[in-house]
This record gives sequence, C-alpha cells and structure tokens, in this order.
Amino acid sequence: MPSDRLANCPQNALSAEVTRLVDAHGRLETAEAAALIGCSDWMVRKLYDEGELTGVRIGKHRRIDKASAEAYRDRDKKAAGE
Repeated sequence: MPSDRLANCPQNALSAEVTRLVDAHGRLETAEAAALIGCSDWMVRKLYDEGELTGVRIGKHRRIDKASAEAYRDRDKKAAGE
C-alpha cells in the first residue's frame, strides 16, 4: 500500500520530493524570492499578501512565481532609476 511506503521513507526525503515538485512549476520559497528581489522574507510575504507578487499558498507557506519576482525586481530597479 502507498501509505506503507511513505511510513518507511525518511522525513527529509519526503520534504525534498515536495520541494522538487514546487520547483518544477517555477516557484520560489520566500527566502529565494527575497534574495532575487533584494529584500527581506517579510517584505516578500507582504508583497504577496497585497497582490504585488503572484504565487500559491501551501498551508501557511507561500510559493512565489519566479517570473513575478523577476518582474517586480525589474519594475523596482526602473522606478529607482537604475
């Protein structure tokens, strides 16, 4: 049974599999999006909650669309005159 296989699987292997599935969709964790944009994790969460960044919520976690983070970074640079 599938549940038996999961019960014998190390917990870190299960979380690694989930991360690979999320990455396959071009989404970033908040820390990764923050590094890309050049801001804090808190700011990424705020931008997502305000609709400035797109992505999905998975439980309490947010996964930010990489294209959305890149577009925000580019808009922010343009607005700053860089």
